[in-house]
Order: sequence, then C-alpha cells, then structure tokens
Amino acid sequence: MPTTALWALILGGGDGKRLQPLTSRIAGDSRPKQFCPIFEGETLLDRTRRRVDLLVRPDRQVIAVTRTHELYYRRLFKELAPSCLVVQPANRGTGPGILYPLLRIMELAGNVPLAIFPSDHYVSNDRLFMDHVRDAWAVVRSRPEALVLLGIEAARAETDYGWIQPAAVPLPVDGPTVFPICGFWEKPSPLLAQQLFTHGCLWNSFVMVTWTQRLFELIRTAAPELSVPFEDVRRRLGKEDEAQVIEHVYAQIKPISFSDAVLARVPRRLAALRVKDVEWSDWGNAKRVVETLRRINHRPSWLSSLEPMVGHGRARSGRHRRGASKSRPLRAVQRLPLLVDDPLSVVPGVNGVTGPPGGVVAPGAVGGTVGRNVGSVVGEAEGYRSRAGFSPSRSVRDSPHPAAAAARNASPTTGVSSFLMASSPFPLVFSREACSRGATGAAPESLAE
Repeated sequence: MPTTALWALILGGGDGKRLQPLTSRIAGDSRPKQFCPIFEGETLLDRTRRRVDLLVRPDRQVIAVTRTHELYYRRLFKELAPSCLVVQPANRGTGPGILYPLLRIMELAGNVPLAIFPSDHYVSNDRLFMDHVRDAWAVVRSRPEALVLLGIEAARAETDYGWIQPAAVPLPVDGPTVFPICGFWEKPSPLLAQQLFTHGCLWNSFVMVTWTQRLFELIRTAAPELSVPFEDVRRRLGKEDEAQVIEHVYAQIKPISFSDAVLARVPRRLAALRVKDVEWSDWGNAKRVVETLRRINHRPSWLSSLEPMVGHGRARSGRHRRGASKSRPLRAVQRLPLLVDDPLSVVPGVNGVTGPPGGVVAPGAVGGTVGRNVGSVVGEAEGYRSRAGFSPSRSVRDSPHPAAAAARNASPTTGVSSFLMASSPFPLVFSREACSRGATGAAPESLAE
C-alpha cells in the first residue's frame, strides 16, 4: 500500500457572500469570511490552519484560493511552497475547488490519504475535532475504498445546514465506528429538519477523508461534467502552459457543487463518522456568529457596535422563519440518468449500502416525469402513521411497481419507515430493515462489500 502520511486540502476559495453584511462592517471591505479577522486579529483561515497543524505537517497542506481574493491571501505566497498554494482563476464552486488542488496533490505525492477542510467553520475544540479526523484516517487506511465524512451530532433542527442520514448498523471495520450513508438533504424545510433531528441524523461538516486516487475515481464516475474539462489540466500540470489551460477551463465551466455533483450521486460508497462533544457551525449568518461568541464568552472589539444589527435575543429557529427554504431531499435521486434506469426505480444505495428493495422513487405523472407530490409518504409504523394519519403519496399508492406495492402493504411489523417529505418533488420510501442491514445485501461497489 502507498505511504500513509496524511495530506490536507484547505478550501479557501469561496466568496462568503452570505456573511458579507457582517464581515464588511468588521473589515471595512468585501473580503470573504475566511479572510476576516473575526477573532480579534485571527481569521477563520488562520484558525483552520492551526487546527490542521495538529495532525498534518505544514509541508503537506495545500490551500485552494481564488485570484480575485489575492489582496487577502497575499501573505500565503511567503508562507507556503508555490506548489502548495493553488490559485483558481475564478470561483466555480466546490467541485472545481476540490478537483484542481486534488490533481496538484496527486502530481506532488501520488496516491496518499487526504483530509479536506472548509476554511470558514467554527469549531469549539480543535484537538477533539482533529481526533475524529484521525479516526477517519484510520478507517481509510484499513478500507482504502472508503470516503469518510465527519457528521456532527446535531444540536437542533437546523434548516440552513446539510444533513446526513447514517444507517443503523455500522460498517464491519476494525477500529473507529463508521456508518453507511443512507442519504443527504440540503437546507431542509422546518418540518423535515425536525424529522431528521428526531431520527438522529447528522449535520454535514463537509470535512472528509479518503485516498486521492479514490476521490479522483469517484469524481470521474459521478460527475463527468466536472472531470472531463479537467483532463487537459491533468495532462499539463507542471508544464509551461498549465496556467493557460486552467484559464481556458475555468472560462468554460459553470459553477459545480461537490455535494450535488459527487457526494449525493454515490451515497453507498461513502461512510459517516459521528462527531460528539464538539460545537460546530458554518457561520453562515451574522446572528449565528454573534450567538456563538456570546456563548463562549468571547467579545472582540467589533461586537458591541454590531450587536444592534444582529439583535440581542436568540435567533429564531427554522420552524418560525418566514420564507424558509423548501427541502431538497437526496439530491442523488435528482440525477436520474446516473442512478435510475426507469421512471419508477428501486435505487441501490439511496438508502444506504443496500440494493433492492431500497428506496422507491415514485414519479407523480404518467410517462416518467417527476411530479410535485407535496403530500406525505408512509409514516413510521410505530407512531407517526397512527398519530398523524399519514398515508402513502398518490404516486406510491397508485404505482404498479413491486416495491411501491410493498410500501402500500406495510404494517407495523414490516419496519417500513420514512420521513415526511413536505414540499418535496421526490416522495421516497425508506426501508428501515434495509438501512439497518448495513453490511448485508449490499449493492455492487458499496462499502459493505
């Protein structure tokens, strides 16, 4: 097996627009939040680098930035080797923001274990958090086909975060406990967020550990729209015309989300490691920043002058927000050409490492188009159905598909469980028995093999 020395990729190329009302007041300019001295002279990028230093040698850390932010990262030219600062011509989302530096790391070191860190998150206990990263590293050393995501034990039904649903039974690995991933949700509705919270789902930290070659293979398999344009870049790395080629590629591609284009399309190839006893936040809005600073009793000089802007009380929960974003459950299912062959399909891997009879995607109209079935799906047999009178959505009730028929015939003893997919265009049925099998009945190329 190749060397197991861990490398780190720190993502510092985002624009941080959601927090600019606060960061512009603190710094006096439009710098992204990762370059803002929120902690009295220390930026979020500074804190991320200090955290990563606990586990990864500085000469094995690569930072990805965007050229338009050069004024704010200029000092990195002196602190990092030229090959360890990857400058993107433009911000094209986390897809290119991960792939371009990944290619650079593979050019420098070959197939090595890699931990990926956003640079704009708050973490209450750096050492404990990095202990979890170390655990994920141990897992990928024993299971090199794995990509392990750190899932934060949720403290509330947060509607602004991404969520991970872990399976009930862990993967059969020696060492730290990790779970197959059943699915992802981005910014769920208040009702769905409460269901995810109640069922023990995790916040997606976007911190992940895997091997560089494995990550490259996942990107190439799941997101050809991302990998194909970068083939020229891969061939020209280190050559005189690399800069010209990367300029051309970034001028042609549209923004691509790594979560949407890669993670959500291959959930059965991923695993989640639960992070406990660490407070974590992506600091996506000013009120959340101020609340965190108050809670940890940290009062930077800018806080008093800005408290009227963000208010003194606790932020209203997602259940009381007006205009809360609609849920977007399991974006993997929305990429139908990759995962689904027919209009009503049992999707291997959507609910964990299991194959049929797994998740049911039930289109709401004839001819395979996906209708907006806003009604609920089958409630959890032990309680929700009896208390709330839930029933299968119309498309599940009417479908002749065998898996949909099984869902219709579910009784309290069959273990059919689901979440209420309010406002969702994709009513899904999850089999609790299938998700809890974990390491058995796996679909091909799942981590349970």
